[in-house]
Amino acid sequence: MNSDKQLLSLINAAQVLTSTLDLDKVLDQLIKEVLQVIEGADAGVFFKYEPKVQKLIAENAIGYDMTYLGKIQLSPDEAMTGKTFTSQQARIFDSKKDTEKICSTFIRNMSVTMRNR
Repeated sequence: MNSDKQLLSLINAAQVLTSTLDLDKVLDQLIKEVLQVIEGADAGVFFKYEPKVQKLIAENAIGYDMTYLGKIQLSPDEAMTGKTFTSQQARIFDSKKDTEKICSTFIRNMSVTMRNR
């Protein structure tokens, strides 16, 4: 992606932050701007950490059905989202191997959780 497009997206994101007090609109527009910057991205989710339940909860998404996604609650360090949250650093999973490694751990943990219910 060229730097002009990235700069324009950054300016748009800054304008969104000051344009409305409606959090859903702000998150929706910020996700759209992020998707413009990440080459090949066509969907995104914003997860918020909820300290009362100690879970990451999907708050807003583009390209996903929130009817289902809104029911997902991830523990910190669970899946790609939790790993990123725990590390407190942006992460790019740029290979199938990276994604499969993280997802296989998530699937194993889900299997154990389901068996224990």
